[in-house]
Amino acid sequence: MKNQLLAFGCIFMCHFLVLTNLQGQNANGQNSLESGTPCGLLNVVSADFLNETDCGAKDGMLDIQLEDSNETPSTYMVDLLFNGRPLNLNDRIVVNGKLKITGLAPGRYSDIKVTRELDGCTSEMLTDEFQLSHACNFDESGRSTNCGSGTISYNNCDGETITVNKANIAPNTYIYVDDDFLGCIAKVSGSCSIQTSVPVFCANVNKTEPTPDQGYNYGDVTFTRVVGAVNAGYTELQAERVNWAMCNGPSLGYNDWNINNSIWYLLNNSNFNNCNGLCADAIDAVQTPVGGIEDQMVFFIPDNGSVQPFVENECRQSTVPCTDNIISQGGFEGSGSWNYGSGAVRSTGAAYAGSYSLKLDNPNAVANQDFNLIAGQTFNLTLWANNESPTNFSGVVVDYLNSSGTEIGEEGVVFANATNSWVQYALSGTAPTGTASARVVLYRNEASDGNVWVDEVCIQASGVTPTDPAPSNYNFECGD
Repeated sequence: MKNQLLAFGCIFMCHFLVLTNLQGQNANGQNSLESGTPCGLLNVVSADFLNETDCGAKDGMLDIQLEDSNETPSTYMVDLLFNGRPLNLNDRIVVNGKLKITGLAPGRYSDIKVTRELDGCTSEMLTDEFQLSHACNFDESGRSTNCGSGTISYNNCDGETITVNKANIAPNTYIYVDDDFLGCIAKVSGSCSIQTSVPVFCANVNKTEPTPDQGYNYGDVTFTRVVGAVNAGYTELQAERVNWAMCNGPSLGYNDWNINNSIWYLLNNSNFNNCNGLCADAIDAVQTPVGGIEDQMVFFIPDNGSVQPFVENECRQSTVPCTDNIISQGGFEGSGSWNYGSGAVRSTGAAYAGSYSLKLDNPNAVANQDFNLIAGQTFNLTLWANNESPTNFSGVVVDYLNSSGTEIGEEGVVFANATNSWVQYALSGTAPTGTASARVVLYRNEASDGNVWVDEVCIQASGVTPTDPAPSNYNFECGD
């Protein structure tokens, strides 16, 4: 058995966006700032900004004038905060002393600095705040709000109190009721009361927040509530990985910002290449869909295509039962056909279901069971694991064995560290040529320093099935 740990190295890249200087403009209607130079060689002389010209066009521009004493050609990196989130752009080129970034969408920007990639020289940070407004004009003439006048003081799912103008909301609609992308969505009832909101994560970082900060009043943008990830345009695998991140992120020590970062990568947001630790764990844990999850997930799709869609932040559990399990005593309620090595025991100390689970009590503890699988067959494995170890790794491996019992290949999943709670994992594979049987191995690495519990191991096989050869003396004749 080979122990493999999947590592992801990703570069964080995002789309930029452009801005109106909150502190004033020059005579040409452009913004200008001064900056210092900590390294003495690179200076941001000024920054000019142009707004979006058409609704949803994302055609704004950031034009940075540089003073650079270095004569060796180099590319540059721009760092800044976008709506409080760190963003960076690499491999920017300077032409005639200007670093120009185009194709930018609306947003709030601050803490801008430029780094020469040749030697790492960085300009002083521009701490001024800038705002790029969208170019959307809402035509209220065809919209019937029917909620009267005045305001509503509303307490959202984050515990924040916001003020909603009744003239901007319509009955029987879903609206955004938060001031940032880690937000809340609520339904406006038929009587125009705003019902209890649900927490949501942003599903597309490249689009605009539907918040007052970005020029949208509460109620300007309405949403369609879509049940089912596939119905919302995502794949079942994407949905289950996002669900895994939402379910397990908090217990693994990730905050909402980290969880949303993983969601952006898992949903294939363009220009977002940062797969963080939670993202990597979700990909490793869910290698194949378990089933019964995506159809429970809820998405909110905006009526304005330039605005961010959202996914409801609720952990969903699979509703698909384990039928035709080819593993004996996958729940460890009995010993079954498991082979227990040193430090692997059936235990009542913790169980996901029933009274017993497998406890890997010592480093190098292992339990295994052989099962029927032949070349060309596909297996699907699911299990629940509770890993207390904060370091090193443990996991599950399926070994493909030939007719002599020798391993000829394997598939594996590494359990996330220090979950201290039950986490579901999924694994699948197709047996290669020469496979005569298979073995599932539950293991704990020699350097791990915490107990691991495993429960509800389910393996289902599909595809080709063994057939008996025809007898050599069999003759077929018409009429037989």
